[in-house]
Amino acid sequence: MSDSALFLDRVIAARRAAWLVFLVAVGVQIFTYLAFLGMERGWLDGLIESGLYGGITPDEATRLMFLYTVALKLMSTAILMGALFLTLWVRGLRRIG
Repeated sequence: MSDSALFLDRVIAARRAAWLVFLVAVGVQIFTYLAFLGMERGWLDGLIESGLYGGITPDEATRLMFLYTVALKLMSTAILMGALFLTLWVRGLRRIG
């Protein structure tokens, strides 16, 4: 196998991994957003007030979950940009070689 074919295989593997990580990140993001909505509506107040999460109030937990959801959105967007870049790179490499 030539060096260019080996390089192309590695880029393709990286592209597949990036898309898989993006899909997992989207799944986690959907789950945390639903948890945030549940906290915002007060559905999880009893669980939080029971002391399961320490001395945090429901309002603080909602705020932290919102910030966590925003951070996940930023990370999944960055992963998506990487996956799209790798996809376009593979297309370009296939046209060249």
